[in-house]
Amino acid sequence: MKLEDIGTEGNSIFLVQRKIAFLAFIAGFLISVINFVNFLSKYTVPEAILKPAVFFLIIFSTMTLLTGLKNSSSLRLLQVLLAFANGAISILDVYNSIHGLGLIMLSVFLAFKYGFLKKRFILKSFLAMVVVFTLVMISAQLDYRSGGIMFGLNSIIYLSVFLAVTYVIYQDEITEYILRNREAESEISVLQNERSELAHRLSELDSRIAGLTVPVDLEKMGLTKKEMEVLEVLILYRETEHELADRLGMSFHTLKNHFRHIRDKLGVDKREDIIEMCRNNFS
Repeated sequence: MKLEDIGTEGNSIFLVQRKIAFLAFIAGFLISVINFVNFLSKYTVPEAILKPAVFFLIIFSTMTLLTGLKNSSSLRLLQVLLAFANGAISILDVYNSIHGLGLIMLSVFLAFKYGFLKKRFILKSFLAMVVVFTLVMISAQLDYRSGGIMFGLNSIIYLSVFLAVTYVIYQDEITEYILRNREAESEISVLQNERSELAHRLSELDSRIAGLTVPVDLEKMGLTKKEMEVLEVLILYRETEHELADRLGMSFHTLKNHFRHIRDKLGVDKREDIIEMCRNNFS
């Protein structure tokens, strides 16, 4: 997988996040309006607005819309939890709510798409099933229905079969998605290692640069005062050897001997290396 593919995948997930936020808001708003109009035949306007099927639905829809404002893992998780919570409330309101089970399934799909089910998939799926089973049982009891356990089992079977059928239909796409995620994780791991290695190299380079800014102890390296004078003129003027000899008032042959001694004592051969090594001594 190429580096640009990783960025494209991230943008693709954010696009899904935004679309889900917008669609959920539109659907929730329309349903709340329909419920509000329906309640007006029995209740006053304030009472109709405060009905859970209107008031809470508007709140959930608005919060879901806000989850699409930013490319954030936290907002995606909130989007999943809002869908699950909305489904849970619907089931508590009506124990056999298809609307509630649909929202639960939507939350599962979103959790998978956003990568929240990569780790401990079986455990998380089991916990979701337990929550649905418990919600249906409680809702059935609140509705004075007998056989709450059977209703709960029916809901679990319905949910499991629906998810299984969805997997069978989109098995190839799901497998490809999982493989691409693994490739992306591997690529990210390689990039992180390369970044660490580059950081280490930069640290070493900074240390070397810092070392170059420290003047060389020329006396310790055995340079005589005359050799240091020659070296200073070389670094300050960067002239040819004939010009340096004239400036120092010595013969070309004598200057060559000084340069030879300087190179031997500094351990470098090239004129440019001598200048670079000792440039901070005479700046």
